[in-house]
Amino acid sequence: MTALHKLFSLLDKDNKTDIDYVVGDSSLASLYKEYRSIEEACVGGSAKLAPYERSIEVDLPRTFPSSVFLEKHTSDFRRLLQAFVVYSPIAYVQGQNFLAAASLYYFSGKTPYLSFWLMVCLWDNLKHIFLLQIDDSFYAEGKLFHESTEEVVRVFVACYEKKHKKKVSALIRLTLKNLVQWKLIGTLLLSSCGSDLRNTRQVIRFFLPYLYDTEGFRRKAAAVALSFLFCCFMEKELNEEVVLRIQNSNLTRTGLLEVLKASKEVGKLLS
Repeated sequence: MTALHKLFSLLDKDNKTDIDYVVGDSSLASLYKEYRSIEEACVGGSAKLAPYERSIEVDLPRTFPSSVFLEKHTSDFRRLLQAFVVYSPIAYVQGQNFLAAASLYYFSGKTPYLSFWLMVCLWDNLKHIFLLQIDDSFYAEGKLFHESTEEVVRVFVACYEKKHKKKVSALIRLTLKNLVQWKLIGTLLLSSCGSDLRNTRQVIRFFLPYLYDTEGFRRKAAAVALSFLFCCFMEKELNEEVVLRIQNSNLTRTGLLEVLKASKEVGKLLS
């Protein structure tokens, strides 16, 4: 059995298909009907969509920019984001574009309504991270980062300082928090997959069984983020240049699978 088969073997324990995980307790018919009504609102020129059309157009070409799949499915990608804006009370923020691209690719662009509901599920489990952009109370409380981000960095820094017997500066902690919040948890590593959308499929499959278990999903997302920090930084001299270099680089398929695999053990360090 390959490492990939071992990693995802638990997905088959309940004999559930990918579609079963996305549909949850709903039915295909009801989800399709609701999606069609949302799509019709987009075609009719929803007033809610207008303020976000420019942002969507800007993000389309810079989301996996060298992907042949997205080049061929640009109109489907656009429609998915537009439908989400019409559906969601949050509308559009940057980061959703990676969720949309991965969701569209997951079903090969053949079933737009399943891609749409997959994106909805992913976003519902991640929207807490984006409070900084969408919720004024986040500012009122004087927070810059979500508590899950704070915990991931706190645990990593404690382990790093114990191993290397040196303090991690406040600046490096801040840089790590930005990395964790916006690239690791906020996009589930999807923005680290480079131009190879095949890697995004591995990430989605890893989280599929938890789409309707928000607490479990968020625990796994934090564990994956912590695993990334351990895999990428624990053996390095930690400085701002190193953090930024890794933040701006992409994981190979092997690296991604190692991060996902290690997250099971590393996650035990989180409360």
